This record gives sequence, C-alpha cells and structure tokens, in this order.
Amino acid sequence: MKRSLHLKLTGAMIVVVVLDGAGYLLAVSSVPHTDPALVSLLQDIFVVVAMLTVAVGLILPGMIGHAVEQVSTAAGRLATGTLADLTRAMRALSVGDLEGATARVDVIDVRARSQDELGAMAASFNTMQHEVGRAAEALAGARDGLAARKASWRRACASRQLWPISAGWRSRAKISAS
Repeated sequence: MKRSLHLKLTGAMIVVVVLDGAGYLLAVSSVPHTDPALVSLLQDIFVVVAMLTVAVGLILPGMIGHAVEQVSTAAGRLATGTLADLTRAMRALSVGDLEGATARVDVIDVRARSQDELGAMAASFNTMQHEVGRAAEALAGARDGLAARKASWRRACASRQLWPISAGWRSRAKISAS
C-alpha cells in the first residue's frame, strides 16, 4: 500500500499532539516546582514539540512546494514547447504546408521520489509528456508519408499518366478504355 501524503501529515500532527499533551500533563500535574530535574524534563519535552512543529510547518510544505514547482515548470515547458509546436505543425499541415508541419519533442521527466499523491502526479505528468512526444513523432511520419505521396503524384502528372476529371484524378489508361 502506498503511503499517502495525507497520512504522513496526519501522523506527524498526531505525534505533535501526543507530545504536547504529555508535556501539558506533566506541567499541570502536582509537580513540585522546586525540583530542577523535573523542570528540565518539561523544558525538553516542549523543545521536542517545538522542533516537530517546525518540521511539520516548514519542511513538509517545502517538500510539497518543490514537487509542485517541478511539475509546474515541466507543464510550462510542455505548453510552450512541444504542444505549441504540435499545434503550429497541425495548422501547417491543414493548409498543405508539409515543410512547416514539424514539431520538436522536448521531454524532460519530472523526478518523483515519493510514493504518495505527489509522486503519482509526477508519474502521470511524465506519461502525458511522453504521449505528446509520440504524437509529434507520429505527425512527422504522417508528413513524410504525405510528402512521398505528393512526390509520386507529381511524377505521375509529369509523365502524363493522370488527367484532371471534375470528380478527381483518373489514369489516362482508364479514360482511353471508356
């Protein structure tokens, strides 16, 4: 079972609450304030609670922020890079511009070190980036196929094997046989 980010944060907060409660119970109990060892123990407990609070309040959000920043940067790069190129290439292809129908593939994986929701988000984003890259590569294959068909068509026209007919192109041999 994957460790959930929610469980991590909840577990850390439970530890903080337990330690804080223990410190509180010790502080309010019938403890003679003249005993320096006991006062020192209470101070140590409250220091541990403070350190855990700092860890939960600063470190975990920092880790979350770093992971989200990586995905955000990669999303920006994908949107302005490969996806934008793919859009331009599809537009060029739609008007018959085979030379302009190219898209660069710029995929840099987001590194995920955790097995929680942030790790799953990074893995899903990486999958999406690779699929967009495959779409750009498929466009290149389609463009090359169309270019080959266009060249073949031009050679056939140049050798006068094709004649224009109102509904399309027919071979000269079929017209002669009619």
